[in-house]
Amino acid sequence: MSMKYLRTAILVWFAVMPILTGAQSIDSTVIRQVDSLLIVSRDLTDKHLFDQAMEVIAQAETLSLEKGGRNSAIYGLCCFNHGRVLSIKKDFIEAEKWYLEAKIIQENASGINEVDYASTVNALGSTYSLLRQFEKAEPLLLQAISIRESELDIDHPDYARSLKNIGNLYSTMGQYSKAVEYYLDAKLVFERAMGQNHPTVCQLISILGDQYWNMGLYEKAEPYYYQAMAALELTFGKEHPQYFKAVHELANLYILIGQFEKAEPLLLQARKTLELVVGNEHPAYASLLQGLGDLYRHTGAFDKSESYYLQAISIREKVLGPEHPEYAWSLNNLGNLYSIMGRYEKSVTYHIKAKMIREKVLGKDHLDYGSSLNNLGVLYKSMGQFHEAEKYYSESKLIKERTLGKGHPEYASTVYNLAELYYLMQQFEIAETLFQESGRIIQHVYGKSHPNYSLNASGLALLYMDWGQYDKAEPLFLEVATVDKRMIERFS
Repeated sequence: MSMKYLRTAILVWFAVMPILTGAQSIDSTVIRQVDSLLIVSRDLTDKHLFDQAMEVIAQAETLSLEKGGRNSAIYGLCCFNHGRVLSIKKDFIEAEKWYLEAKIIQENASGINEVDYASTVNALGSTYSLLRQFEKAEPLLLQAISIRESELDIDHPDYARSLKNIGNLYSTMGQYSKAVEYYLDAKLVFERAMGQNHPTVCQLISILGDQYWNMGLYEKAEPYYYQAMAALELTFGKEHPQYFKAVHELANLYILIGQFEKAEPLLLQARKTLELVVGNEHPAYASLLQGLGDLYRHTGAFDKSESYYLQAISIREKVLGPEHPEYAWSLNNLGNLYSIMGRYEKSVTYHIKAKMIREKVLGKDHLDYGSSLNNLGVLYKSMGQFHEAEKYYSESKLIKERTLGKGHPEYASTVYNLAELYYLMQQFEIAETLFQESGRIIQHVYGKSHPNYSLNASGLALLYMDWGQYDKAEPLFLEVATVDKRMIERFS
């Protein structure tokens, strides 16, 4: 909510409050005092001076309660700002409580068709999205869009932010096609309101690239990443961190589709420039080294890959500390490299260390912790220790089921891994059920032209071959051949 709307909200609520709530009239001097305190608190919050911001909000709350009471609109606005501080601190559980209180007060004091109420509903919906309570988040975010579309100009940035927020929700849920629709609408509104090269527009262009990447539509992702990179260069120049992030994303796409000759010069040039700008002990520099490690791992230049990964680990440990999630990512990637190289003991060491950091810092319900379990499952499967692999895969599957739901592609990925494991263990009936489950999810999310669908169908076809059910295997092999042919044609 802008400062303009913050002031307007207080004055409007003051005008209607005696009629709507029966509360005592609040002196305009008090209104101005609370208004000023909330503006100060927001400024402190934006500077991440949270303790000071909370002290100022406490003063505003005390004043509003004394002069207006707990059901007053001005106190509801204090509750909203209290929730905002907690949300930016990433204390989403506590933020939810304050947003809910603000919502109830605003419903009684102001009605539900007002811009300030939409801000609270939007914030509460976004909080539920971050808490992965999707069934609560969706109706609130849609309600915020409806109110803002009705109450604001359709070129208003707050309307665009609501569109972006529901896009974020659908992206997190794995509903990428829906996410694209809202992101495209948000992009158009932001372009009209702020200009084509505004940082928010650049961010949305990059996000759209991510959605097409997730959908396996790599040829659609590439121009968005290029557009984001060009816009960021024009807006900030080639020495800005956001520009390097865009370069890294485009390079990652080229690595994924095997166009290594395009990825390498992008990453090498970015590394050279970034070292001059921030030095060789900066987290952004470590990220580019990580990208080079990924590139050379995929090309089979394992010595180069190992060298870059080790450098990234050293920088992140020194700059971010040995319990930072990015440090754990570096350990995880080096563990993956050692697994590919057949250096299993080293791989186990790095994966276990990454898992322990994630468990301690992020908790056992976090997706990164689930990723560590999945990677350990892959590792133990490669080592032929199938029962260990089963244990890790099963735990990872439960985390993804609780966190994302059974319709998410990340859940399908772990189900596929389990299916492949049971196939190797000759437990064909269990494997068949799991291949079919993952196949249904992949088809629903991506369609039949996605490489993951081809991979899953291929696994099921091989299972039927070994099971002696050739009549079931043949149509799957033919389907895989058709999908793979289309993929080759798309990138040839």
